[in-house]
Amino acid sequence: YMLVDLSVGYKIFNETYTSRVEPYQRNRIHVTQHEGPFEHLNTIWEFKPHPQGCELIFDIDFQFKYKLFQTAIDMAFMEAMHMMIQAFESRARYLKRISKQPQN
Repeated sequence: YMLVDLSVGYKIFNETYTSRVEPYQRNRIHVTQHEGPFEHLNTIWEFKPHPQGCELIFDIDFQFKYKLFQTAIDMAFMEAMHMMIQAFESRARYLKRISKQPQN
């Protein structure tokens, strides 16, 4: 496993936390909070073969310690998930593009 520092925020709310990232087999990643603003955080990233490349199954369960922050995130959850998926897809496209470049 590895510990990574991450940030989560919405409008005026912003928190940094440390997560424990554990790979399971070759196609699954489990993320939990190590230190930070959550009562609990449990995230699973699962990658499955797909005819057009890869299918990502993303599951997240979390609860913030702070009620005000949780209320703000609840109102914007779908928007936040959309932004997270876009960031992941953008990074995946970038890594695919640079992996195809000839190496000297």
